[in-house]
This record gives sequence, C-alpha cells and structure tokens, in this order.
Amino acid sequence: MLISLKKFLIYLIFIFIFLITSSFVLAQEECPFLNLGNLNCDNQGVINNQDLAILLQCWGNASGECLKASLNRNESLQVNETDLTILLKNWGGRIDFYGQKISFIKLFGQFNFGETSHDTVVPYKIHHASGVFVDKNRQPNAVYVVDTGNNRVLGFKSLGRCKNHPTTECTNDTDCPSGGCEIISNKPAGIIFGQPDEKSAACNGDNNLGISKSASSTSLCLMGFPQITNVGEYWMRTNFDVDGEGNLYIPDVWNNRILKYNQPFSENKINGRGDNVADFVWGQDNFSDNQVNRGRGKDFPDDQSIFISSGGFDHVASRGVSVDLQGNVWVADTFNFRVLRFPPSSKKANLVLGQENFTIKNHECSVAPNSRSLNRFCTPTFAKIDPETGKLYVIDESPRGFKARILVFSPPFSNGMGAEKVISPKQDGSFLNYDWQYYFQATGFTFNTYKEGEYAQGKLWVNEHQINRTILIDDEGNIIKVIGAPNKYYRGCDYGNYNRCGQNIFQSFNLCWPGGMIGIDNANNIYLADETFNRIARFSLPYNVSSNNCLPTPNAGLFLGTTPNSVSGYKFTASVGTIPFKSQQLIAKDPFRYLVWNNYLEKGIGEKADFIIGQENENIRTGNDLGERSLHTIDDQNRLWAFNGSGKIIVYQLPFRENNQPPLANDVPLYWRDTDKLVDYNSFESGLAFDKINKAIWITDRKNHRLLRVSNYNNFRGKLYVDAVLGQPDKNHTKCNHDQEEPGEPTASSLCHPYALQFDKFGNLYVIENTYECHGNDRIVVFLAEDLRRINTLFPQLEAKKVFIASDFTHRGGCIPKENEPHSPVAIAFNSKNEMVIGNDGYYINENERHLKQLWFYQDPLKRNADGSFVQGQKPDAYIKLPMGAPGEIWFDEQDNLVIQDHTWAKVWVINLEKDPSWLVPIR
Repeated sequence: MLISLKKFLIYLIFIFIFLITSSFVLAQEECPFLNLGNLNCDNQGVINNQDLAILLQCWGNASGECLKASLNRNESLQVNETDLTILLKNWGGRIDFYGQKISFIKLFGQFNFGETSHDTVVPYKIHHASGVFVDKNRQPNAVYVVDTGNNRVLGFKSLGRCKNHPTTECTNDTDCPSGGCEIISNKPAGIIFGQPDEKSAACNGDNNLGISKSASSTSLCLMGFPQITNVGEYWMRTNFDVDGEGNLYIPDVWNNRILKYNQPFSENKINGRGDNVADFVWGQDNFSDNQVNRGRGKDFPDDQSIFISSGGFDHVASRGVSVDLQGNVWVADTFNFRVLRFPPSSKKANLVLGQENFTIKNHECSVAPNSRSLNRFCTPTFAKIDPETGKLYVIDESPRGFKARILVFSPPFSNGMGAEKVISPKQDGSFLNYDWQYYFQATGFTFNTYKEGEYAQGKLWVNEHQINRTILIDDEGNIIKVIGAPNKYYRGCDYGNYNRCGQNIFQSFNLCWPGGMIGIDNANNIYLADETFNRIARFSLPYNVSSNNCLPTPNAGLFLGTTPNSVSGYKFTASVGTIPFKSQQLIAKDPFRYLVWNNYLEKGIGEKADFIIGQENENIRTGNDLGERSLHTIDDQNRLWAFNGSGKIIVYQLPFRENNQPPLANDVPLYWRDTDKLVDYNSFESGLAFDKINKAIWITDRKNHRLLRVSNYNNFRGKLYVDAVLGQPDKNHTKCNHDQEEPGEPTASSLCHPYALQFDKFGNLYVIENTYECHGNDRIVVFLAEDLRRINTLFPQLEAKKVFIASDFTHRGGCIPKENEPHSPVAIAFNSKNEMVIGNDGYYINENERHLKQLWFYQDPLKRNADGSFVQGQKPDAYIKLPMGAPGEIWFDEQDNLVIQDHTWAKVWVINLEKDPSWLVPIR
C-alpha cells in the first residue's frame, strides 16, 4: 500500500529517534515497512552508522538520485534537501565513526568504512591464492580454495559441465559419459566461507577493527587487520583438509582457532550440514573469542589453546590443520612451538609433540634446520598423517628466511617424543637459471596418490617457496619429479624459458609460484595455488616435459587473469597518486589508469567514477605508458603534471571531460639551460611541485638525487629548460648526498632519494627524502621562499634551513620507528592556515596502534625557538585518528578538506579537521 511522503518522513523520523536510543538496532520485520532497499535491513535487520552516513552524504541532492544510487534502490524515492534537513535535524547530523562523532566524511574505492579490498571482490576471482584442496568423497569432486586476501574460502561443488551433456556438472572427464568435461574458468563459487556475501572481504566483518573485534561462526580472519599494512605482500599459505564424510577443516589464523564445517555441500540440512556456518571450534571456548591461548596470554598454553596468529617472527610462511582416518584433528600450533592431536569432537588435545606437556613452551631456532633436535620444533606449520603407514609428517619452518625441514614421527606416539628422521630434498648441483644457494622452503604438501611408473616411489608432493616449484620426493628426500620447472636444476617461474618455448606465462594458467595445500582429484589431476597470478593451475599426471625443456600447459584452471579480484569503475588496487582539482574533481591513480569523480563532495560512499583515463572501458587495466604510480601537481593553467611508467613527465589538461582523454604531452624531455643538451632524469613514483610565487615547476630527479627547476613550463610541447638544481653541486655529482655510498652523511645542501615535494602557503619548499620501507635520508628538509627567490645560477648549492624527522642536518632520520611521531615520511600537505600533515609509510613502533598513527599534524611547521632560530626535528602536535594501511598522496582541497589516499588499503578518504576537530588526538 502506498503512503504519502509526509507520512513516510514522520515514520522515518520516529525510526531515527528510536535508532539513536537503541544502538541503531531495528527489528527485521519492520524493514519491509521502511522499504529502504539495500539499507542493511534485507538480511540482518540492522541499520548501522554506515547507512546513516549515506543519508548525510546525500544531503543537498534535491533529485534524490544520490540516495537511490548509494542504496542501490530499484524503486523511486524522492528525498529532497528539505526532507533530509528534517531527518538530520532529528538525528543530530553526525556520524558515529568508531566512537568519534563526525559531521563530514567521504570515502572512495570501498563500499563501506571497514572494507580494504584491492579492486572489486567477486565470487569468481581471488586475492592471494593460499591453498587448494580436492574433496574426492564427492562425485563430481568438490574443490576448495583459500582466498587469503579476501578473508574467505571459496567452495566449488563442480568446476564445469560435460561437453556432450551440458546439464551434467563435472570436475574432470570421469564425470562425463562422453565428450569430456569443459571447465568453466570463471565459474562463481557455489559457497563462500567467512563473508556475508560475495562482495565483502573484511577480517571479522571490519578491517578497521579486525582482530580486536569478536569473531563469529560465520567470520574468518586470514589476514591480520588492522595490524597488516602491506596487503599485497602478505604471502601466507594455508594447508587444510576434508575428512571422509566431507567435513571441511580450516585454520582461522588470526582468530587463533580451527573451524569445522559439516558437509558444506550436503543437501541434507540437519546438524549444521549444507551451509557456510562453522559447527565446531578448536582453540577457543566459543565462536566469538579469538585471543591467543584462549586469553591466557602468549606464554601460557594449555591442552585446549592455540596460538597461530603472529608470534613476533617474520617470514613464517604457512599454517595448517589436517584430519586422519580416525577423525583425529592434527594442529600445527605454530607459536606455541608444538603439534597437537585432538580426538574426534573433543576440544582437549590428548597428545603434544615438541613439548613434554601441554603447559611448557620451548623451541629451537638458533641452528640450521637439519641440525636441530628431533624432539623440538622452531615454528611448526603443518602436520599430517600418512594414511598408508600411520606416520606423522610435520613441516617445521624457520623465521626470517622461510627455511624448513620435514620431521617424520612413527607411532605409537607419546608426549614430547622425538622424530624418527628429517627429510629435506636432495638438491645436488647448482641452478642453471638462478644464482642462489639452495635451502629447503616448504609451504605445503600432500601425499602422493599417483603410483604409475617413476611416480610409484614418490611419497610427498611439496610446494617450495622461493624456488617457485612443486616437487615429488621419496621418503629419503630424492627428487623424482618437478612441476613448474624443466628439472631440479631449474628454478620455476622462468619467464625466459616460457618465451623460448613460445608460451606466454601470463596465459593458459601457466604456473609461477605454487604454495600451500595441494589437491589431487580422482582422475590424477594435480591442483596448485599460484600466488603470483592469483589463480589455480591444474596439470594432468604424468607431467611430461618436452625434450627441449618446454613445460606442459595446464589442462585447466580457476580464476581467469593474473591480478587480484575484478577491475571496475568503483574500486582500484594499491597505488600511489591522488589529487583534488578545485573541489570539482577527485583524481585517483590506479595502475595504468586514472579514476575521476566529478563533484566528489556530493558523492555517496563508494560511488562509481565518472571517467576512466588510460583505458578503453572501466573493466580492463592493461599495461600502458601511464605506469603504476606517480605523485602530482597542478599548474596555474589547470594542467596536471605527473610521471609516466618510464619515469618521464606526462601532462594532462584539467578538468577531465571524457573517458580515456589523451594527454597534452608525454615523455617530456628536459634540457640544460646552459648547453641545450638533454638532461638525464628519471623518477619512479615521485613528486613535482608548482611554485605559485616564482612561477616554476620543480621536478624530482630521484635517479640522480636532485631537484630540477623549470621556469618555462608553458613550453612543454617545445623545450623545457632546467634553470636551477638543488641537491647536487654540479652535473657530475649524481649520487646520494653528493656522490657518497648510500646512505652517507647528509648536509643541509645534499639530498638522498628525494621523493615528495610540496610548497606551503608562504612559498617554502618541503622535500621528503624517503620512500616506502624507508630509504634515503629519512627526513624532510625545508628550503625557504626567500632563498628560492634569490636563485640566479644553475647550481646555487642552496641550503635547507629546517629539518623534520632527523634531529639536525648532519644526521639521517634513522629509519627507526618512534613513539608518537613519524619516522618514514611519504606524504605532506598544507591547508590554508599553513597547518601541515605528514603521512607515514605504514609502520609504527606499536603494532596495535599502527593503523591509527599514520597521519601527523603540525599546527605551526615553521615553529621557532626563543632566539628566533627554527626548531629542528620538530615534533607533531597531534595525530589524526583515522584507520589506515599506509598513506599515499595527500592534499588539502580548496575548502580545506583533507584528501587522503590509503596506498595499501586501496581507498581515498575526505575529511575536514576544522568541522570535526575530534580527528585530532593531541600528543602530550
């Protein structure tokens, strides 16, 4: 029944008042009455702060189209400015942002505050192929894939359809009466574990909270947000299992637990079967807890606790759980340095290996893997029973290098017993295509079930980390077969070998970097999770390399393409480069393209970009000369200056007016003013800055550790002349800190890895000498406006007058994380009051505060001492409490809104520090 808009608004006002006083909880049966479409009422019956933020961000859009678009509505709902004013007046007009009351916030690149995914999450793509398992209990065989980057597991009931019987589902040819099985490489998963829908990807539902948020029976946390900053390089592999009844066992790593899902593909829904809800948990007392050792602390394990999240060791590459034929669950309790056996349906372990009892915690990592004791582990990551012999095989990894060994334990088992032996591959001889001293790096294994010919002696298929291959070894470590390389004397992922053989490594699911669990189906196809290309490659056994060392092509695969998730106009991947233009357009760099939003201050959360620059349409991202990253500046003629993929200048006219708008100039050369000869310059991902006072473009020449000034910038189609240089005394000096071996000792006139440039409101030039993960001088130096104005020679050897991060001009910042201040700056911005914000590179001394202490606020960056001298090494006045991975480029727009690109969490925030001073947390 239709109701009038007036009645609707009255009802809505009462609902909002009720929400405010009732923690925003709304009974599910009332949602259809509200008829607000996708306002989170369709499934959970909850209107949250994110939904209220949509209404706020659509305020002022008289047509109501903003609200319709933001809520993904199909029905027409005309809500004009007056209506929204009434709603906001009754609401209070403020958003509850994790306890902060905020009046203004914008978000681009993600559909809600808690998401951080790279590109658009879909059910037929993944981010980080962590492991694959084939369930041979079912016909067709089911396939499970761990999608670490999206904090989920994808389940496939089958992989395709029979060619001659298109209504018959299949996974391999044995499922088809004739004609074989045609694999659908972009088939959507039939079931998704760990997420509420096919587009979500957050740890425990919100990456800004992540491991500090309660878990549930439907959540997973496979990537440790918000501690994790470098999402792209999180290479955790997963070993998991399915028992004889088809029950799925998953290590939920950062929730410190093992989850069991009862027969996920069963059509019988009794006793928890046939869904994506976990039915049993080990390592925690209930489904909501996720603390280390059941909250007892890192040093206090017991017979029910698990510690597999992060133990302070870097480069421990995998985790794992398995189940034996008797239903015992074997857990590699990595950071309790032990292996546990849990009887069927018991939360209490009845066996511990690596320790004498369940409360002791010892380990041995100081010596080479094969020289360690047989009754001690360093960091065990996977344990599995050989179904033929009953022996237990355990991967024991070493931190800081991925080195590993495999221990073999023979029954009968007893607490603290020693292994029977150690297995490591017998790699005799050096690699023909790789200058590297071999050491074993196992990230996963499975027992060999293919026993034909030379394969009959094979015991384990093992994935090796840095050598990029899968090997079959016997019980003594002899290498019988190699997948991904011609033989054991070659490293895998050899682009040159693929090219020599006329194969394209990027296509046909060719293998690059296998890891984690290995699957084998009932037709002797082997399935490998390829971390490099975010996909699954399937090979038929036997694996036959040609006489000229060309590798066989996979016979099938999952997840077409090579990049994470799916390209769209809504989202982008990890990049560096974002700039606002006159509060009219927001321009965000993505590899090989730009996304552009018109009137960005009127957009709702996660709206689609209006223009795509550099690609023919929004759904492709092919390599081109735009490159992957750049910083930017805009001159007085509304031209955008950036660096292309070759480290040369590219220029666009703003505003962008159409998709794929071509540049005004590309690969712009520079010439020396005094000789008219070409300048050898190159900058990857670096900065430019427009001097509004002296009318010049300053260009970072990162390759040669210097800054170049061009005053005739309007002649970019002709010859641009370099008429001043900072950082070097002459043309012959091109190295760090005046031709010193890095890092060398800095001075007030030297530069080392100049990166970002920015002018303040008085014309002073700030130069960041640092890049991500801390390189160069790790400092910010300031060249004063009056000194810049007096430049009258090509090499003025100008000295900076103020320094940040470092204590003085003769010391580097040190690349050491510090308390309550930045240590590795990568971004800088100034508002109209000349207040300064510095962005850190993602790291911080306290991992629990890391995500909240990346943006640092300086009220007066030109602060002086009582004697009139500048304060050197000035400390920040506050930090901006905005959860982040790592800042990319940051700017204040014309309205003093702070535009913040999150480089690793793939989003752009727009906030206002004056409207919402609660963002600023003073540093005492």
